[in-house]
Amino acid sequence: MERVQRVWWGLWAVAAVWGCGDDALPNYDGAPVAECRSADDAECASLAEYYFARYEGEALPECRPALASEPIDGQLYLRLFRGEQIGYKDVASQTRALQRYFERYGVTFFTDSVPAEGGMDYAITGDLDDLERALDEAGIPRGRALTREEQERADEVVANVLFANLKRFLKENSSRRQRGINVVVITAIADRATNELLLPGGGVIAGLGLSPALLDTIRADDAQADLYTLLDLDRDFTPTLFVGHDTLKLYDRRPDNIIAHELGHALGLPHTTAPGYLMTQGQDLIDCSGTLTDEELDRTVGIERRRSAVWASEPLTQLRARVRRLSAHLGERRASEPLRAR
Repeated sequence: MERVQRVWWGLWAVAAVWGCGDDALPNYDGAPVAECRSADDAECASLAEYYFARYEGEALPECRPALASEPIDGQLYLRLFRGEQIGYKDVASQTRALQRYFERYGVTFFTDSVPAEGGMDYAITGDLDDLERALDEAGIPRGRALTREEQERADEVVANVLFANLKRFLKENSSRRQRGINVVVITAIADRATNELLLPGGGVIAGLGLSPALLDTIRADDAQADLYTLLDLDRDFTPTLFVGHDTLKLYDRRPDNIIAHELGHALGLPHTTAPGYLMTQGQDLIDCSGTLTDEELDRTVGIERRRSAVWASEPLTQLRARVRRLSAHLGERRASEPLRAR
């Protein structure tokens, strides 16, 4: 348990932890959708309407007074994906929530294709049996305490099991030439057993947002917390937002705050501590919308000008630390018993 929690803690700051539309997808007759570079292009106007513009209701009032000097007045391209159990209308319920939230800041989203299949229902999976088997196969000893090198190897083995789906997706759907952000709507971030391993004290992982800028900041602030190595990622992977659809249905009548919070992480935006802001971790905002600061909006304007750029962020060491803690716990448990015959 401790070893998994150590690895999880290293990415805690990109995870939202909290303790939709019924429209049918328009019929595209299987025809390929032409490339479009603006929400105003005729080739993708119907997609932009369905996935973003057709949201219901008005945005909730801001929790804190608006701090923006002027709207961003920009666009952001999103490449959409859906899990094996997720329908097109489920994706639309999340993307419309993004548009409803960011409308007040003058941000519009667009895409050039219907959601592709992401090939998974959960981004993080693995139970104790999976972890024990992987540690044995990697030759991690039982019956004694681990050396530093063995502990580091054990952390890597645990991360390889837990994040196999996440790593596979990022490798298959990242390119240095790819613009925009990947938005992946899946059943949940972690299955029930894995969620309990990572959060034994309770809570549920609602979303994850990752970008190269975040991982660069981690490495700069703490050389021992290199998430590129832990997650086996290229240095120029595409910024990606994973959102648990079923989780958001349970925890909020409108998921605007949660999914907008995770998009901030995909863009590299760090957590804040004061209540009422969008990027404050773990707050339960039901009757108001978390506020973006003027500084954050200035950075957003910069992203629009550079398109593929992302914001700088604080170190994201908590998820890695959680996996390390779980890995260490498994090591202590294994140290008290002999190696089992297989």
